[in-house]
Amino acid sequence: MENSCPHYAPGRKNFPPSPPPVDGLIDAICTADLIAIGPGSLYSSVMPNLLVDGVAQSLCETRARKVMVANLMTQPGETDGMDCLDHARTGL
Repeated sequence: MENSCPHYAPGRKNFPPSPPPVDGLIDAICTADLIAIGPGSLYSSVMPNLLVDGVAQSLCETRARKVMVANLMTQPGETDGMDCLDHARTGL
């Protein structure tokens, strides 16, 4: 069966290109006083937002205070055995 994904290439990691940010997002990050990240599924809800073009860089450069709102429980099969600090380190 042939893979129909336009970004699929056998033998390499298959990640689509970074999506562009919505209008005003980078400016909002740069001028924010406080940025809250989470809660949500670490690898399928929180981390994908950091892959948007320019978001991770802007979060590093902004002077805004950053707050990570952690989940109350781990997610089976995704974050088993991870504590709150493990979650935070993954996003750093």
